[in-house]
Order: sequence, then structure tokens, then C-alpha cells
Amino acid sequence: MSTPSATAIVLADDVKARVERRALERAQDVSEYVNARLREIFGLDDEIREKVRRGRDDIAAGRIVDDDKVEAWLESWGQDDELDPPG
Repeated sequence: MSTPSATAIVLADDVKARVERRALERAQDVSEYVNARLREIFGLDDEIREKVRRGRDDIAAGRIVDDDKVEAWLESWGQDDELDPPG
């Protein structure tokens, strides 16, 4: 893990109050709280980017399903003659 360093950011008063309140609720100092939340955000961003990359790879490889078939399948949910998933 890298050595922590200080960075100043300007927060709107309402955001600052929320950050301080949430940190207090979790018995963390503000720095710990902000670091944890940023790690979560970056993790989610990385996960989304990977899903988009895989989706683009599927499209490029021709692994797609016609949207009309998907729509028909969804509309059949709960019906006696429910369709099998397309694909």
C-alpha cells in the first residue's frame, strides 16, 4: 500500500456535513471514511468498465440477441405459454 498523502478539496457545506455525520456514524475519522468511499466508487467504476468491455467483445464476436425476441420473452413471463429465454 502506498504512503498516505494529504490532498485538500473544497466541499459544499451540505456535503461536508454529510461526510462528517457518516464518518461519525461509522466511528471513522473523515479521512478514513472518504478513502473507503472512494475505493468503493473506483471499484464500482472498474466493474462497470469491465462489463462494458465484455459487452463490446460480445457484440464484436456476434454474440447478440435480437431485441424483439427479448421483448417477446419478457412479455411472456407469467403466462401459461411462457417462452424460453432467447439466445
